[in-house]
Amino acid sequence: MFIFSGTKKHKLKRTAYSQDYCNACEKLVIAEKWTWKSWFHLFWLSLIPLGSRFQWICSECKRDTNGRYQSGLFSKLVINIVLLALVVLMFQPEAVELSEHILVLRISAVCLSLGCLLWLFRHKKSQSKVEIRQSIPLLQHSKCHYCQGELRVGTEIHCGACQLQVYRKI
Repeated sequence: MFIFSGTKKHKLKRTAYSQDYCNACEKLVIAEKWTWKSWFHLFWLSLIPLGSRFQWICSECKRDTNGRYQSGLFSKLVINIVLLALVVLMFQPEAVELSEHILVLRISAVCLSLGCLLWLFRHKKSQSKVEIRQSIPLLQHSKCHYCQGELRVGTEIHCGACQLQVYRKI
């Protein structure tokens, strides 16, 4: 018998928005705060509440604004070291005896390692995400971004029509 268990999202809704930097788009966007209740389920029946969760999602690409979407320098270095070791192994005298297609393997290994070296040297040091987020200007709207309703200012800024909270800065 199979046991189907896992977690399930309930009451998924957009609760707020703000201006933020999206790591996937690499530009300033409107980020939406999505909240939901997470439940443990067994055979698709929700049994145990696990609490509330939230995530900031880019309004343009629909991905997490704080996600990591680029390869780091360390992973590029590791890949290059492995490929260079492969090239060295391909040019050993014993390699000729092991394969009849050694010329094709050597050419492809050299081309692949040269491409990865180019990928490594084109790695640009970008401004840190913390510095970018600190330089984001405050959101200066008097109307809601989604429903164009008036924004109410009290202890917090929110739209009276769609009940979204507005963050000037995340």
